[in-house]
Amino acid sequence: MSDIALSNGKVLSLDKLGVKKTKSLAEILDGDIVAQEHFDKVLVVLLDLSGSMLDRIDFSTGGFSPRKVDAMWKAFKIDLAPKLAGWPYGVLAFQDISAHWIIYPIQDPKALTVTKQPEANGSTPMKRALETAWGWVRINADQARFILITDGCPTDCTEEDLIEIVKRHSKIPIDTIGIGSLSHDQSLWSYGSFNEKLLQTISEITGGVYSRVSDVSSIIDTIVKLSPTNRPLLGPAK
Repeated sequence: MSDIALSNGKVLSLDKLGVKKTKSLAEILDGDIVAQEHFDKVLVVLLDLSGSMLDRIDFSTGGFSPRKVDAMWKAFKIDLAPKLAGWPYGVLAFQDISAHWIIYPIQDPKALTVTKQPEANGSTPMKRALETAWGWVRINADQARFILITDGCPTDCTEEDLIEIVKRHSKIPIDTIGIGSLSHDQSLWSYGSFNEKLLQTISEITGGVYSRVSDVSSIIDTIVKLSPTNRPLLGPAK
C-alpha cells in the first residue's frame, strides 16, 4: 500500500516520504492517519453543525424539547446504527468554515454508537462539505449516496452557485433533510433559516428525496426511512 488517507481527507504518498508504513510514521504525523480502503459502496451523512443546531427542535407542545443536534445524534445512534450492518458509511460535519469527518468512512456500525457527540457552532459551509464528500468518494468508492441534514442555508456560496455545482455531480443521489419547528399553536410552519426550495431542488437534480422534520418522532421516522436497509439507492461515484 503506497498511499494513506489523512483524517482531513487528504491523501499522503508514502513513496514521497521515503519511509515505510510503520508505527513511527504515525508519530511523525501526530497520529493523523487512517488506513486507506476502497469501498464498492458508501453512505455519507453530511451533518450541519452550525450554531443554530443548538436551538430547540419543537416548541409546539409547550414542554421540554431537545436541541436539534441532540435529537439528531440520538437518532443516529439508536435508529440508524442497527441498519448499517454491511454498509460502509461516514459522517461528515460542516460548521464555521470547515468540513471534517466525525466518523471516517468505515464498515463497523459500532463506531457510530461509541463516538462522542460533536459540538455545534459557527456558520454553514455546505459547499465545502459537499465538495469534500464528492472528492472522497471519487477516489475511494465506486458508488455512493449522501444524506444532507441542515437547518440553514450555505454561507460559503450563493444558493444559485450551489445548485450549479450539484448539477455537475448529479450522479450521486442526495437525500436532503430540513430541520425546522412548528409554532406554538401548531398551525404555522416556521422555516427557520433553511430554504426548503433549495433542498428540494438538490434532491430533484440528483434523484434523492427531500424530507422536512420538526420534532423528535419525525426525525426518527426520516432516519429510518433513509437508512440503507430501507433505501439502498446508490449512484456512480465517477
